Amino acid sequence: MYQLHTEKELKYFKEVIRLHYEEGYGEDRIAKILPVGHTTASRWIAIFAGV
Repeated sequence: MYQLHTEKELKYFKEVIRLHYEEGYGEDRIAKILPVGHTTASRWIAIFAGV
């Protein structure tokens, strides 16, 4: 299981997942809304989905 380590991960992980699954936003749009990069958002979504 993936463990959140940094303050940024703890602060934004759930919001990235919420924006993706509830609002239907893609990684690019999430990266513009939150202070996380496209790659980070993509990785967190993949981890959450178990891919």
